[in-house]
Amino acid sequence: MKMKMTSVAVMLFLLSGVASAAFIVPSLSNGDFESDPIWTGWRPYNVDNGAGDSSVGVGIGDPSNLGLGGAQSINFVTAPSMANTVDYGLDRWGSFVPVTVGDTMTLHVELKNNDGSRNGNRVAVTLSQWSGTQAAPVFSGTQDVYYVDSGAPGTWTAFEFPITITGSNAVFLNIQFNYRNHANLLTPTDGNYNIDNVMFVPEPATIAILALGGLFLRRRRS
Repeated sequence: MKMKMTSVAVMLFLLSGVASAAFIVPSLSNGDFESDPIWTGWRPYNVDNGAGDSSVGVGIGDPSNLGLGGAQSINFVTAPSMANTVDYGLDRWGSFVPVTVGDTMTLHVELKNNDGSRNGNRVAVTLSQWSGTQAAPVFSGTQDVYYVDSGAPGTWTAFEFPITITGSNAVFLNIQFNYRNHANLLTPTDGNYNIDNVMFVPEPATIAILALGGLFLRRRRS
């Protein structure tokens, strides 16, 4: 009996550690784009002409229909007039997401292509890690870039991207969206997508472990 109770205590301790790691996910403000103004916490920019340039625009779009609720999404548009720049996007500059080295999490994003003529273009989601401060960030040298197609034009598609914070002294994560051509090249590429429900979620494997732990505890009580 003592051996069984010791085993239960050890399992509870391990599960409590897993639960803490799983559900303490970074805080991301206005990932559902329900704030007013809609771009609060986000920055549309074009380095040739600065933030808010007319060739990079945001507006209110129809909300995702994938069941997470909300009244609106953000419509991120880049125009063909960006012929002289390759550095533009929609990102969290100035409102980076606080993180800690060693964190492992999953970023959930929902996308919808609004223009069937741009079937060859895709979205690049860049997750870069930074040290320093919000006002004076220093790139840690670590970033992940994911290239995704949103599916049929007019259709919402959900994506999930794994992230592990490994950058030297990284304390912030920047989330950046821009458009790439079909070869994944960062060239002056126009696009028109809606983006919604950008949020961090527990890893599926961790959820499964917690579920098994719950079943174990339920059997012990019965």
